Amino acid sequence: MRLFRAAPGAAEERVWEAVLATGEAVAPAGRPSLSAARLRSLLTESRVDGRPGPRWVRLTGFRIDGPLDLDSSEALRPLTLTDCAVGPISLVDGKARSLRLDRCDVAAIDLSTARIEGSLHVLNSTVDGRLTLRQATVSGTVNLGGTTIMGADGVALVGDRLTVGHSFFLRGGFVARQAVRLLGARVGGQLACDGAQFRGADVVLDLDAAAIGGNLSLQRGRRHGAQAGPFEAAGEVCLTGAKVDGSVLCDGLLSNPDQVALRGDNLAVRGNLVLAAGLEVTGTVRIAGAEITRNLECRAAALQDLNLTRTVVKGSLVFAPAAITGTAELTGVTAARLLDDIERWPADRELTGLRYDTIGAHRGPEPSVGHRVAWLPARYQPQPYEQLAAFYRGQGRDEDARRVAIARQRHRRREQPWWRRPPGYVLDATVGYGHRPGLALVWLAALLILGSLLFTAFHHGGAVLAKGGAGPTPAFNPPLFTLDLLLPVVNLRQRDNWVVVGTAAQYVSAVYVVLGWIIATAVVAALSGLLKKN
Repeated sequence: MRLFRAAPGAAEERVWEAVLATGEAVAPAGRPSLSAARLRSLLTESRVDGRPGPRWVRLTGFRIDGPLDLDSSEALRPLTLTDCAVGPISLVDGKARSLRLDRCDVAAIDLSTARIEGSLHVLNSTVDGRLTLRQATVSGTVNLGGTTIMGADGVALVGDRLTVGHSFFLRGGFVARQAVRLLGARVGGQLACDGAQFRGADVVLDLDAAAIGGNLSLQRGRRHGAQAGPFEAAGEVCLTGAKVDGSVLCDGLLSNPDQVALRGDNLAVRGNLVLAAGLEVTGTVRIAGAEITRNLECRAAALQDLNLTRTVVKGSLVFAPAAITGTAELTGVTAARLLDDIERWPADRELTGLRYDTIGAHRGPEPSVGHRVAWLPARYQPQPYEQLAAFYRGQGRDEDARRVAIARQRHRRREQPWWRRPPGYVLDATVGYGHRPGLALVWLAALLILGSLLFTAFHHGGAVLAKGGAGPTPAFNPPLFTLDLLLPVVNLRQRDNWVVVGTAAQYVSAVYVVLGWIIATAVVAALSGLLKKN
C-alpha cells in the first residue's frame, strides 16, 4: 500500500488526493493545516469528486482547522487521527463506524446520542474541554487510556445513559481535571480505571445507577507488566445503586477529608467487593444497604471510617484491615460467614444487628470466648451477645454460649443505676443468671457443712435447747437442723423440737433462714427463665 508523505509546503489538494487514493497521509513536522469541512465531506459522502471514497481515513501530524461537525450525519469511513491538533468534534445524533484519536490535542468532543458501530479510542491525548457521551451507543470498546480531559463547567466526561457493548477503559494514566459522570451508563464488559486520576469536583467519579457487565477496577495501574501509578480520587467516588456483574476491586488512594470518599449505597455486586492492600482512604467508606453475592473483603486496607450499615453479604465478610482510625459501623449487616482479625477492630465499633451463620479467624488460631466477648461493643446492646451465643449453641458449644449469656447480663448490670444492681449480683453469684443453676447446690453444700459445724458447737455450748412437750424429743441433728433453716418449704421437724438461744446462735440461725430464701428465690427464677427459654 502506498503511503503519501506530504512534502513541506505541499498544497492541501495534494494531501486530499493522496487520502482519496490510499486512505492515509502523514505530514512532515510542523502540523500543516487541513480543512475540517473537507474532512467531513471525505467521511460522509459515498463518492468524492466523482470517485469512490477510501475504505478508511488515517491522518498523522496535521492540524484540522475549524470544527469537525458531523451532527445528524453518518460517517461512512472509520477515522483515525494520530498526533493531530483538532478543533471541536461533534457527532450529535450521528453515526460512525469507529473513531480513534492517538496523541492528539482536541478542543472538545460531543458524541451525544451518537451511534458508533465499532470502538471509540481517545488515547494519550488532551481534550481541552468536555468529552460528552450522553446517551451514546458504542458497540465495541471505549478506551480513553492515557488521555487528559480538562473539562468545562465542572465536568470533564459526561456519559449519562451511555451504552458500551464491550469494555470501558479509563486507565494507563487517564486524568480527569473535573468530574466524570456516568449516571445510568451500561457497560457490557469491565470498567477499568486502573492508575487513573480523578479530581476537581466534589463527586469526581459518579456511577450512580450504572450497570457493569464485568469487573469495576479501581486499582494501581500496570505498564508493560510492571506496576505503575495508583488509582487516585480527590473527591467522592459514587457507586450508589450501581450493578456490577463481576467484582469491585479497590486498592488506590481516595481522599475526601471529613466527607464520604467511597459511597456504595444500594450497590449490587455479583462477585466480590475487595478493599485490598494498598487502599488508603482519607474520609469515609460507606457501603450501606448493598448486596454482595460472594465476599466482601477488607484486607490490609488503611481506612478512617467504614460504614456497612444494612449490607447483605451472601459469602464471607472478611475484616482484616491494616488499620481503621475512626469508626466501624456494621449495624444491620448480614453475612453467611464473618472472618476477622480480632486485633484489627477499632475501639469505636457498632455491631448491633450484625448477623452471621459462622464466625472465625481470618488467619491464625480461633479467638477464645473471652476475646470474643471483649470484642463486643462497649455500649450495651443485647443483640450482639444473643448472636454470638446462638453461634456457639449452633456449634454444640453450650458452655461457651452460657459464658456469653452471663457476660451479657453482667454488661447490662454495669450500666444500671447502683440501686438496681444488688438483685443482679445475687442471681449472678447463686445461679449464674439462670444459666448455671448448679451453683445453688454448691452454695447449699457449703452452707450445710458450715452450719453443721456451727450448730454442733452451739449445741455443745448449751445454745441449742429442746423445746420439750408431749412425747419424746427427737435427737438433735446439726445437718438436718441446718437444712431445716435453709429450705423454706421443707419441714424436717428439727426446728419444731429444738430452739437456739443466745445472741450468736440466733443471729446465725436468722442469717441461714434469709440465705435459704434468697437461694430458693434465685433457683425458682432460674428455673422459670430456663423454662421460658426452652
